[in-house]
Amino acid sequence: MKRFLIFFFAAVLGVGSVRAEVYYGNCGIQKTGFNVRWLLDTDTGLLTLEGYGAMQNYMYITDEAPWFEVRMYIKHVKVMDGVTTIGTWAFNQCFYLEDITLGKDICKVPTDFCGNDIRLQTIKVDKNNKHFSAKDGILYDKKRTVLLHFPAGHPAKEYTLPRSLETIAAFAFSCNQNLETLNIPSLKSIEGHAFSNCNSLKRINCYAQVPPAIADRNIFDIRVNPTVYVPAKSIEQYKATPWKLMLLKPLK
Repeated sequence: MKRFLIFFFAAVLGVGSVRAEVYYGNCGIQKTGFNVRWLLDTDTGLLTLEGYGAMQNYMYITDEAPWFEVRMYIKHVKVMDGVTTIGTWAFNQCFYLEDITLGKDICKVPTDFCGNDIRLQTIKVDKNNKHFSAKDGILYDKKRTVLLHFPAGHPAKEYTLPRSLETIAAFAFSCNQNLETLNIPSLKSIEGHAFSNCNSLKRINCYAQVPPAIADRNIFDIRVNPTVYVPAKSIEQYKATPWKLMLLKPLK
């Protein structure tokens, strides 16, 4: 990690000066890493990623992103056009991160790119991106058939998913502490750990007549045990699947 100092001097005599640190480096997947560069301005809290092609992938704890040591300064992330992928665990434990903006060329986003970011409220996507879209600050695929990430700090206490939705991706709602009620008009599947550490979730209203496919109860963790309301005429179908491990009640 490299850094340099920029000094901003107040225009009005007597106000004094303010020092902002700017950190920068490379984070591309190519051998030198020069294809993607990063720059963090601690004055604005903006982490900018620019260049072309893919970012480097990182590992939890053992191989952290190059800005990990200064992650507490990060409030905003902007991925510029030209960058095509986000690295795994790229923004892990950026506890003050509030929003992420993805450029038009992003074509791959891992499920664990912003784990444990408890203040993250909004994800934005360039309208010309061919692979992803955002609605209400939530990340979907372009056609909104897959919900990829519901930010951990999203303020909604109740949320209704779009009717176009088919799949909730793994870890999609992970660590959200505000959501209490989730309304699911229709759905085909929910992937593993989708609601892990979603500790405020108390109620799921699932209107799908056919039970969405789940592998087992690991869509939740042991501390998350919402009541799942399903169509009365389908409750026996739900009980014939791994949904039987949840507390099921008929919708009224």
